[in-house]
This record gives sequence, C-alpha cells and structure tokens, in this order.
Amino acid sequence: GLMIFRGVQLGGWDIVKDFYGEEKWAQLGSFSRFAHGQMISLMGSVVSYPVDTIRRNLMSSCRNTSYSDILSLSSSNSTGLRGFLYAGFSARILTSVVNGALLESFDEWKRTKDA
Repeated sequence: GLMIFRGVQLGGWDIVKDFYGEEKWAQLGSFSRFAHGQMISLMGSVVSYPVDTIRRNLMSSCRNTSYSDILSLSSSNSTGLRGFLYAGFSARILTSVVNGALLESFDEWKRTKDA
C-alpha cells in the first residue's frame, strides 16, 4: 500500500508542477500549493487504502482460515464491499493535511535553497 500511495503522491505532485510550469507554479501562493498537495495526498490515500485494509484484515484473521478471494474476506462484514474496503478512512483524511504540508514545505525549502 505504501508504494502505491507514494507513487500516486509524488508522481501526482510532479505532474501538477509540470502542468502549471515553473514560472506559474512559483507565482501561486503557499496556500494554493498546499491545497494541491493535500488533494494529491488524498487521491493517493483513496487509491491505496483498500490494499492496506485487505492486508490488515488478512493479518488479523485466524491463521487456520483460508480465503478463496477478496469477496470471501469481506463476507463477514455487514457493510458490504465498499464499507469493508474504506472502513476507517476518515483518519486518512487528516493525514492528507500533514502530507500536503510536507510536500509544500519541501518544495519551498528546495526553492529557497536554490535561490
């Protein structure tokens, strides 16, 4: 899950920066760059969270239990497949704030170091 998250996060950050161009990106305010970073981190969380949920549930299940597929793993959950895959996702929304701030602060530090 972490490789998926970081791939989407760092790849999305580079794509957004390239989309704006160097000059226009530098003209954006810090809050705007932070908002871009937070949305990219949130997208990474949405993509990688189901993989983490499946991994956590497989690790916490009994060792003698075998599953034929992902659907049989979620069959004991009454909220359905979507509820099973995204249960507890609201905590990830809060971490996207921190990840957005990290992306923006590192970018700002790199910009001031190069100047």
